[in-house]
Amino acid sequence: MSTRRIAIILGIAFVAFLAFFLLTQIGVTKGDQGTRAPGDYQNAGSCQSCHSEKYNDWNKTNHARVFDNTTVFYGYWASMGYPNTCQSCHVIGYNKTSIGGYDPLQAWNSTYNTPRLAIQCENCHGPDPMSNSQRSNTSLLMNATVCGTCHQGSHHPYYPEWKDSSHAKDPPSYVKQLACSRCHEAYTAAMYLETGVEPTALPADPLWQITCSTCHDSHSVENENQLRTAPQKLCGTCHTSEGTEPEDGAVHHPMLEMRQGTANVPVPSSQTMSEVMCQQCHKFVSETPRMSGHDFVQRPEACAECHNGVSAFGMNEFQAENTIEFWQASTENNLGHARTELDSAWTALNQATAYDFDSSTRVLANTYYLQANYSANFVEADGSNGAHNFQYANSLISFANLKAGQVVIMLTPGTISGTVVDSNGNGVSGVQIMIGTKLWATTGADGSFTFKHAPGAFTLTLVKDGKDSGKEQAIVMGGQKTELSKISLSSGATTTPTPASSNDTMQLLNTLLIVIAIILILVTMMVSRKKPAAASPKESEPSPPATESK
Repeated sequence: MSTRRIAIILGIAFVAFLAFFLLTQIGVTKGDQGTRAPGDYQNAGSCQSCHSEKYNDWNKTNHARVFDNTTVFYGYWASMGYPNTCQSCHVIGYNKTSIGGYDPLQAWNSTYNTPRLAIQCENCHGPDPMSNSQRSNTSLLMNATVCGTCHQGSHHPYYPEWKDSSHAKDPPSYVKQLACSRCHEAYTAAMYLETGVEPTALPADPLWQITCSTCHDSHSVENENQLRTAPQKLCGTCHTSEGTEPEDGAVHHPMLEMRQGTANVPVPSSQTMSEVMCQQCHKFVSETPRMSGHDFVQRPEACAECHNGVSAFGMNEFQAENTIEFWQASTENNLGHARTELDSAWTALNQATAYDFDSSTRVLANTYYLQANYSANFVEADGSNGAHNFQYANSLISFANLKAGQVVIMLTPGTISGTVVDSNGNGVSGVQIMIGTKLWATTGADGSFTFKHAPGAFTLTLVKDGKDSGKEQAIVMGGQKTELSKISLSSGATTTPTPASSNDTMQLLNTLLIVIAIILILVTMMVSRKKPAAASPKESEPSPPATESK
């Protein structure tokens, strides 16, 4: 055999070996396309020509690299002798050879099976999605069951844990609208997380859940755990009060602002464990028992994991649980007290007009009430009962108590009572007690009356049988009783009550009367102290001489 022929044979053998080596390495190729019919499994290479950016991003993920001999899965799988039991989730079309799927009867790294290795486009989108005439298989498949097909079981219980979470629950009907979709509809929320752009329309078939693909991007490794945005930003994008003000009434999911201590009321900001991220408490991962943390339940084990005496002061699970229970019980108790104070403030606010409080007082009291109510609602809507930020939560509650108390003090009326009598001192019934043109009370059979009124100085006009029959001055103080002496009914003939003077005028008159009274008292005292003038000598008689006793 000639040297040239030997070289050709060796060259062909080397090329064949190189082709076999490349086909058996991890990295999905376009190889072995064969004559697969439309609708058969094609492998990721068939998507690459049109979706090169997505393909390149996906090719960096753990899904694409699952058979790379450097991965944890590969090491575990190799140690077990490369069994087929794992392939059902880690290849395309396992045992569906009639439509081009992975063939478990062949070697895992055979020429036929190699292009079908890894978790590829068709694992989620279905076989050859572009060949479907309705193109239904090209949907983004936001439903969590797509991931749940594989992400379940004792070794990665993501799907069953998620099903127990609030994210999986169907929201109330009033939430199912465009305005709420950016955080409550699976696809819309995913796009909002990525772009921050407000949605303008709902999907044709909206899915009102927060699913796996809402938070995770199966095509990208840009962020930790293939999240759609940085983990410290992800939760806070939706778990936020969105700048709600006290005047807005309800407060929705203000977890971000509670953690940061930034509610929209003048309460000094404070932050507990500012460096701790949401996922550190709400996504506790454990190997024994296996937990992925996708029920998002806060667990004391997470506290103990960080509070190990090294990165933070030591604390075991029992101590952590007791601490959390103390925070929550204290906050819940304090919040209950604040609600009682708010009820009293609300009652006072609703009665303020009836007691004739002026508009400026009512407006200020309403502002205080809104601040108090907002603060209590903020703590309640946060949902952690103080666990997210114990100090700040209870500062808000204290502020709510303060403002509610101010409302009650501002709008507490005083009580005026007295008795109207005739010239003989007998009580007169049926006398109307007017302030200005408003009727406040009518005397009873014994001539007595009592009513509540906003604080101030007022003129009471007595009207009997339609005639002005007397006036009486009264000073009212909040929360106190003004007891008037017996009021004598006069014989005035005026049939229309005279409007009361303004509060400022009455106060000036009262002050003037007091000053005059004081001057008269002082003059009287000065006159009484002055000595009488001495009598003239002629008129005076001599005093009897003093005698000495013998």
